[in-house]
Amino acid sequence: MQNIKKEIRIHHTYIEQLNEKLLKNCATISIGHPSCIHKLTGMDMNTLGYLVNKYKRVKIEIPVLFDSHIEWLKKELETWIKYPVGLVVNDMGVLYYLKQKPLPPDIEIILGRRLVFSYMHSPWYENIFLQEEPYIRNEWEDLNIKNEEMINFLREYNIKEIETDLLPQYRSSFKYLKKKGFKVSGFYGYPIVSLSRSCHSVRFYGGKIGECQHLCDLPLKLEPMERWNRFEDTMIRISKHTRDSMGNLFVYGNVVVQDSCDIEEDSYQDQIDSFIIDYRFSPINMLS
Repeated sequence: MQNIKKEIRIHHTYIEQLNEKLLKNCATISIGHPSCIHKLTGMDMNTLGYLVNKYKRVKIEIPVLFDSHIEWLKKELETWIKYPVGLVVNDMGVLYYLKQKPLPPDIEIILGRRLVFSYMHSPWYENIFLQEEPYIRNEWEDLNIKNEEMINFLREYNIKEIETDLLPQYRSSFKYLKKKGFKVSGFYGYPIVSLSRSCHSVRFYGGKIGECQHLCDLPLKLEPMERWNRFEDTMIRISKHTRDSMGNLFVYGNVVVQDSCDIEEDSYQDQIDSFIIDYRFSPINMLS
């Protein structure tokens, strides 16, 4: 039985903390962020040059971008594509832009997990499926890209690899994607349950946008106790069963992840190509 390859994803400001213990069996180093351009501040040619020269494979995760960020993307992209890197894309606008732009042949396009999802990503998916027929539930448990229309779309946009959270219900989707010729990389625990445009950490700490990068290095822990009833503008206590199924949540800026890291590595043999160990959005200490 072969070991599945490992990938480490970190903030570029943590590069100096990489050591031999962390890099054992690691085939890829990746940097970037799924939803905040400010966390990429300072990621320059020296950073990329160092990574590309030192490690076998490097990936850059591009955040979800809005119209005001397009000029930023154009400028940064000219630096990135000077190196043989993988570009992880999290929104359709960036994907379309990359399709129109001539790219060097050694640039890989990777579909980020912001675009790969199903209802299983919701911590309260059981409540969503409660009244549904089994055949509908089975259909909705699959990833949104498990169909021929999406496979054709992925090929049209030159996507070679798919990133996703690792959930047992996705096993058939993983097998389907690999059969279709795509690489599959799965995040090792702490699945993302929410990404927002506004930043929770900036609001909580009273920070200033653009000078806030340090505010989300450590998480804010949420213990869900009540939910808001928008129609009556009241708070309703969440049942113990629902709280237990949700678990605790960690907030990192505009990213919310679930406190879950129950992954059986051997059970994903022949289903995924690599595990992504994400030190950005987990309480795991890189130095421990």
